[in-house]
Order: sequence, then structure tokens, then C-alpha cells
Amino acid sequence: MQLTRRSSERGRTGIFAGLTAAAATAGVLIGFGSARGAPWKLINSDALIALGNEARFHDGFDATVTTVGLVVHLLSVVLWGLLFAIVTWRLRGWWLALAGLLFAGVVYVIDIVLLPSRIAPGFASVLSTTELAVVFLTLGLSLAAAVAITRDQSAVSGSANGFGDPSH
Repeated sequence: MQLTRRSSERGRTGIFAGLTAAAATAGVLIGFGSARGAPWKLINSDALIALGNEARFHDGFDATVTTVGLVVHLLSVVLWGLLFAIVTWRLRGWWLALAGLLFAGVVYVIDIVLLPSRIAPGFASVLSTTELAVVFLTLGLSLAAAVAITRDQSAVSGSANGFGDPSH
């Protein structure tokens, strides 16, 4: 029972962290797209994995391409959030923030360097190195912040399994 409760809490924490980071990074991508006169271009490029090259040719809002891009972005970041919540479960404070930055670096290497272009985030081919750094720093810091917020809320609500208690 204890293991199930821990897994459930980690899962909820990871999903919350992933949703938070997905919103934050989507905002950054829309901002960088807006600076190029095409707010949805970078979100649409995330649809590349599902829709192929057609996704590259939609700079504006398209009901299908933009929705698929948002869903792909959301699902991928939620998966990263779940993994982050698992690997950083016992970290707190500055260690958690540092882990967020290191995790963002690992995600960058996997997403941008190791993945074949067919399944890599489409925005990587459009953004500058500095802009990519902003996206991935936003990812790491928002994951860490969301995990910290979730743990603080667990501590306040009196988590039964002890994991919400910052003294553990």
C-alpha cells in the first residue's frame, strides 16, 4: 500500500510538473514565433512527428496542425515531467533547482542532438542557439518549480506518506 501511495504521489507530481512546464515552454515558443511574425509556427512544427513535413508549412493557426502540435508538445513535456519527478524525488531547494537545470541539459541532448530529425522537436531547426537555451532553461526551471510547489502543498495538507514533509 505504501509503495502504491508513493507511486501515485510521484505520478501526480510529475503530471503537474509536466503540465506546468508545457504551458511555460509553449508560451516561450509562441513568443519567439510572434517575434518572427508567426506566433503558431513553432507550435505547429511540433506536429512534424505526427503529420510529417506538412506541419512545417503552417505559420498561422490551423485547427488540425496547431491542435496536433499542442498535443504532441503537451504529451512529450508531461513525459519529461514524470521522469523528472521520479529522479528528483528526494531533492529540495537549490538542489532541486540545479537538478532542473541539469535535467534540461539532458533533455536538450536527447531532443536536439540524439533524436533523428523526423521525431525531434520541429522548433529546433528554426530557433537560434540562445533561443533554444531559453526554451530548455524554461523547461528545467518550471519543472523544478512545479515539483517544489506540489511538495509544499503536500506538506501543508499533511501528506500521509511522509514524502510531503520537507524534513524527510
